[in-house]
Amino acid sequence: MREFGLDLGELRSDMLSHIDDQNNAYKRFCMHLRRTENASRRLELAKDFLSELASTEKTTMAQATRTLVNTQNFCLNKLQLEKQNAEKITFELKNEVEKLKRDLQRAESRYEMLEKQLRLKWEEDKASLEENVREELEACCICRKNTRNSIILPCRHAQFCGECLETHRKKSNFCPICRKAIEGTSSYIF
Repeated sequence: MREFGLDLGELRSDMLSHIDDQNNAYKRFCMHLRRTENASRRLELAKDFLSELASTEKTTMAQATRTLVNTQNFCLNKLQLEKQNAEKITFELKNEVEKLKRDLQRAESRYEMLEKQLRLKWEEDKASLEENVREELEACCICRKNTRNSIILPCRHAQFCGECLETHRKKSNFCPICRKAIEGTSSYIF
């Protein structure tokens, strides 16, 4: 299994091998000490053992330092890649946010323009409707052209112009609205 750029199985195997080598060297040292009775020779064996142990540990420490530096470099490179990816994603997200802001601004402008157009159309339609209603209320209900200016008595219906009312009275003497007898008419200004 590789982790942090290291083959952990190989590292474990190297460490166990180093421990075995140290144990074997210590056993050999102890065996030589037991076999040697001369004190000065025993001292020389101890110095040689410690010198060899120091040399081995120096090599092991150098190798461990290299492994640590390699692991640090691996981690730094990985962090650098992650940082670059994060910066790229951040850049892309910022661009997307800016695009969305521009799209929103365009949509808001379009909405305002449509709202203004709708308001103008509504006002035009309202004005047209008011004009039609006003014309409807002012226009004679018979000819739809002339302004209302005559009232029928006694029912007081006043939806007619004088011309249409005279023409109607020649044919019939009843109100065109309620069919009551017309007793008279009167003019007015609407």
